[in-house]
Amino acid sequence: MEETAAGSKRICVKEVEDSKAVVLLFGWMGSPLKHVDKYAELYNDRGCSTVSAIADPTAIMTRWKSKIRTDMLRVLPHVAKLIRHAEMEKASRNSDGDGDGGSDDAKVPLIIHAFSNGGVFNLEMLDLELLLREEEYGESESEDKQNKEATDDLYLIGERMKLGWQVFDSAPAYLYLANSMQAIREATGSNYFLQFGIFSLLFTAVGFYNFRMLFGYPSSAEEYWDNMSNSTSGRKQAYIYSLGDEITDVAKLEELIETRRAKGVDLIVMKCEDSAHVQHMRSYKEEYCALIDDVIERSVASCNDGDS
Repeated sequence: MEETAAGSKRICVKEVEDSKAVVLLFGWMGSPLKHVDKYAELYNDRGCSTVSAIADPTAIMTRWKSKIRTDMLRVLPHVAKLIRHAEMEKASRNSDGDGDGGSDDAKVPLIIHAFSNGGVFNLEMLDLELLLREEEYGESESEDKQNKEATDDLYLIGERMKLGWQVFDSAPAYLYLANSMQAIREATGSNYFLQFGIFSLLFTAVGFYNFRMLFGYPSSAEEYWDNMSNSTSGRKQAYIYSLGDEITDVAKLEELIETRRAKGVDLIVMKCEDSAHVQHMRSYKEEYCALIDDVIERSVASCNDGDS
């Protein structure tokens, strides 16, 4: 397995030979990259290449969308590179075996594993970016090389997302001010000076969104929940949550899950009894690993079945 830091303290790339899938893991707010990598290792041990990424915690805390988007876009070239490498290897294997080496045979799924709102905000920005650029692909001959490469990467990622599953750990969590403050306390520990500064930014952001509401814009919570309810990139989703989670509103999340089910989304649901926020693998490791096995198996089967 080859590991690189991707030139950033917030991105780690791990490539395995003969990768059956590529997995993009978006960490929770304030998570050290090494903690997210523990989940990446679960996928690496199962023959999947991974990209682990964490966003600027200040951007997550204040829902600074332009900054979250910028951080998210920096990750995509690493993901696209892994997909292309894996598909070249798969095409080579198929041409040496019974397969014909065609493009359908060589596809590799992209699985996205997002933790808490800190991870899901990144996925939300990716969803919106895919919608924004959906009509641009194929019309980029006049763009400079860098923009065309970015558009090609995004198109490839969007297509492979259709084959893979999305895994939500402790998320999405409905945006209440109280649970946002609780998440900040957990991320900052006993650093009260830092908490004071972050709470000041949070209240400023809340004031900004409340001001926008005077002009008919939705609240930040409504906007986020609508985006999660109506996402078109994820048609295969797994939700991991717990009754013991003090940050995620279980009732709201279960309403969202039923909304997604009504829209025809394929679902896997793992409901825990007493694990804390983003602590489900620690308390239910056997069940957690079984879900990951299931997600990988179904994603790979989507490629073999020609599902897209």
